[in-house]
Amino acid sequence: MKKITGKISYLWIFAIGLLLRLIGIFRLDLGEWDERYHALVAKNLMIHPLKPALITDGLLPLNALDWSMCDVWLAKPPLAMWLMAVSMKIFGINEIGLRLPSIIISLGSLYLTCKIGKKLFNKTIALWAVFFYGVNGLLYEINTGIIAGDHVDTLFFFLFQLSIFIILKDTPNQTRRTSIQIGILTGLAFLTKWTMACFIPLVIIPIFWLQSKRFRDMIVFVALMVIFATCTAAPWLVYIVYHFPYEAKNILFTMVTPVTEVIQEHGGGWYYYLNTMRINIHEGIYLPLLFLIFVLWKKPSQKLWIMAIWIGLPLVLLSIFATKREVYLMMLATPFFLTTGYFLNVLYHLIRLKGRKILAWALPILFVLISLRYTVERVKPWVPRGVKPTYRSEIERVLSSAKVPADSIILVNEPHYIEARFYYGVIGYRYVSDQDIDLWTSKGYKVFSWSNGNYLSK
Repeated sequence: MKKITGKISYLWIFAIGLLLRLIGIFRLDLGEWDERYHALVAKNLMIHPLKPALITDGLLPLNALDWSMCDVWLAKPPLAMWLMAVSMKIFGINEIGLRLPSIIISLGSLYLTCKIGKKLFNKTIALWAVFFYGVNGLLYEINTGIIAGDHVDTLFFFLFQLSIFIILKDTPNQTRRTSIQIGILTGLAFLTKWTMACFIPLVIIPIFWLQSKRFRDMIVFVALMVIFATCTAAPWLVYIVYHFPYEAKNILFTMVTPVTEVIQEHGGGWYYYLNTMRINIHEGIYLPLLFLIFVLWKKPSQKLWIMAIWIGLPLVLLSIFATKREVYLMMLATPFFLTTGYFLNVLYHLIRLKGRKILAWALPILFVLISLRYTVERVKPWVPRGVKPTYRSEIERVLSSAKVPADSIILVNEPHYIEARFYYGVIGYRYVSDQDIDLWTSKGYKVFSWSNGNYLSK
């Protein structure tokens, strides 16, 4: 096993992870949930950085509580979309500008998985974890915006991992600095994913106690973490409450709704995550988890308790929540893959000691194959990239034939109303009345209605 743990092996795995994500970056369409909304808000933030907004033309009265058709948009905090806005300011309003921050951040998550693996275990286990993280199909879909969570969760995962890495490096004479750093990261996580940021102290505080076991240090650590998390997040909260009081009041009162209510039919039993991890992590994940429990019972160690805390506490809490989504589980991807690597490494050496070299490699190869199967299913390498969907070609045809500025064109009954606004700057609405259409045409707008894949002039 030592022969494959050199720098070249890490570089190859990082290259594979990068290649998979680059495949996704050139998809010439926006993810239906949630990328297209984040993309349009980020585009508008390029103009007004302190006003997250979705629909800004003011042609129709909008329901401020409808996050899919409103003006001020506070459904998610702004940090991830600020990064997307800066990137698009540099690289243009396109898929590369939109997705590049997530590609870079996801590679940072790969790097942190490697560093945490080396810190807790060894290079071999770190290598296994990096491989499983890099080729995971669900993480590919999240990092490239295909499914809900997209770039927001990509940033949140990174901040969570960075917090864990910092606490693992903590020493008695660095406690205050560590608590300040993690407090700031928790505040940034709040500005990325609202109350999901609470999972960071949920895991960090028990790990700190496990490493320190000094009550006085614990009090100082928690106090400084809370103070700096609050100082990081509070300015934005104060700002939105002052400038957008109605929208801010609604979002603040609904932050914890997923705990008690099923949101958008994303429900499931208490065993939801235990059941779906075989698809979202890999089918063999139950063996490493059972092995972790067994070793903790027989021969407990600090590093294994850290794995148990990192996986167990969030998993129990997520299972209690009424709302359940596959993307939530992936905040635990790093400990899942490290536990898998630990399991494979221990079993490899145990079998190898009995002189069965071929059998020793059988289980690692099986785990690689079942992981790659889901990679192929989700990446879909046979699907052409760089091909515009039909609706984009139709919008371009309308722009070419209308011979008026894009903001003078209104597309109605438009299922891709968000994409039309993002890519071309035209005005798009899902459903409008005939009276609205007559009013707009009287004001000089050119109105086109989507019908069976074509735009018809009204």
